Amino acid sequence: MGPRIRDVLRVLGSLRIGVVLLAVLMVAMGSATVYESRHGTEQALAAFYQASWFQIALALLGVNILAAVMARLPLSRGQTGFALTHGGILVILAGAWITDRWGVNGSMAIAEGETADVFQVPGDTLTAVSGEGGVRATMALDSRVFRGFVAVNDPETESLQCDAGASVDVLRYVPDLIEKEEVWNDNPDPNLAVEVALSSSKGTESAWVRPDHRVRLGALSATVRVVENREDLDRLVAFDGRHPPSHGTVRVKVQDAAFEFQVEECGEEAVLLGETGRTIRVVRYLPHAVIGTDGRIANASAQPMNPAIEVEIGGPDGVERQPVFARFPALGAVHPAPRGDIDIVFVSSVPPMPQDPVEVLSGPDGELYVRFSWEGTGISTRAVDLDEPVATPWPGKTFTVRKRIAHARIASVPVPLETARIRRTPAVLVRLAAGEEARELWLRKNETAVGEVGGRRYELRFGDKEVPLGFEILLSRFQVVFYPGGETPRSFESHVSLDDSSPSGEQMRVIRMNHPIEHGGYTFFQSSYRRQGGRLVSILQVTRDPGQAVTFAGYGATAVGMLAVLGLRIRQRGRGAGGRRANAEREGVQCRRGRSSC
Repeated sequence: MGPRIRDVLRVLGSLRIGVVLLAVLMVAMGSATVYESRHGTEQALAAFYQASWFQIALALLGVNILAAVMARLPLSRGQTGFALTHGGILVILAGAWITDRWGVNGSMAIAEGETADVFQVPGDTLTAVSGEGGVRATMALDSRVFRGFVAVNDPETESLQCDAGASVDVLRYVPDLIEKEEVWNDNPDPNLAVEVALSSSKGTESAWVRPDHRVRLGALSATVRVVENREDLDRLVAFDGRHPPSHGTVRVKVQDAAFEFQVEECGEEAVLLGETGRTIRVVRYLPHAVIGTDGRIANASAQPMNPAIEVEIGGPDGVERQPVFARFPALGAVHPAPRGDIDIVFVSSVPPMPQDPVEVLSGPDGELYVRFSWEGTGISTRAVDLDEPVATPWPGKTFTVRKRIAHARIASVPVPLETARIRRTPAVLVRLAAGEEARELWLRKNETAVGEVGGRRYELRFGDKEVPLGFEILLSRFQVVFYPGGETPRSFESHVSLDDSSPSGEQMRVIRMNHPIEHGGYTFFQSSYRRQGGRLVSILQVTRDPGQAVTFAGYGATAVGMLAVLGLRIRQRGRGAGGRRANAEREGVQCRRGRSSC
């Protein structure tokens, strides 16, 4: 090796350059950790670890380490530890490069009872499948654009050509998209919708509320109740959550005669129903009546969720029992009335309890009230006008009814976001055209949308690249284990069946958290799960890491090299201390003999 080459290697492999590169990488990784906590893993990977400047810094570090070793060639025996340490670091970097170049890191979602033979890896594609014969057309998209965090109008892409002369063009890419409910007052059928808002010093949260639909307003939930009867509305408005002195009223009609009693009046003894020869007695009052699997009536709690009474009806033919429900009269059909000529109605004095902390009441003439309920205190009801805030029982919060629409037509409208959320949903706006007919569609990442032009139906998908597994995987059962007394998952596992047409045949395996399985050259990790259409869907991470063995070998070489360097330093220090002791002893002898000044 010539002196000039050695000088160049010494400059490239200088300790100062190595320290600067290590400092840059350490600062970058520390900053990436902070950035990830605020913006999520995906954005941290894009901004730091997958960025070109970070890759260049790693490459320069590799050059620096390689040059430092080559500048010392040929190596002496005492430099073995130095060579192993630096060589191990180079092997680690090489293993990471191999994994990045040829490794696979994807995911797959399988519902219980379904079979999959492909998984998705990062690599954006646009796919169109014709409903006529299932003709598929696919086009790769530039991941630098379609995985980015910046919105792009008119990205430079080719047209995806489909069958029957149809084509798909990408008009816009957005890094995130949400679905927002829009409401119009043009429904031919009555359909109530109320826009409500809850305001505090931290801001305002609004939502459209419909009957039998619960929405979230921050930490509170809200709903709306339609009250068509004036008497019922007055009872709801007057009710403050306290139990009235009477359980309610019993109304009895026998042929043409009508009678009315308080529940307490006919609870002790049977009451004669005029000249009909009949008697009635309330055997028991049930504030929360339920019907068991055996068909019997029982009480579930002391809360007036479903008030009912059980009565005894006496007559010439004896005594028979009959349950009567205040809010769901049809439930009494479980035990038919003993005689068809008698009709019993129970009117509970306790109106329906609020199911949510915020409940809007819509009266028969369109008037609006809001009921606030909070545990351990009671119920507060107030009249509200549109766009007039009212105080709530929660300090610093006000409630407002913004709009009331009686004939609401509700639809979800895509709303592009210029700034992506941590858990984002990228999307593209495409134009599906055939001849002079065209329509625009938003395609959310990894979801399918359907469009029809030219009399043909097309399924369009913007998503990750699909990679064939080479075998089939069937999710036969997915199991979630919760912590006792809560709804927090403690663990979840997938029971799968693997079939790769090998002589060993079908294999049954279980993939658990922190317990992956290997098959067909891939490693399957239990990542997460979700509910979809009443079924559990298991999310599996699928990886193949060809650089893993190389990286582990680099770790081993680095550890051995560091131990060798440490051992060498200990031996050198020991020899140095021994030499100093020998010199001191010689000087002492000479001093005693008068040959040296002491």
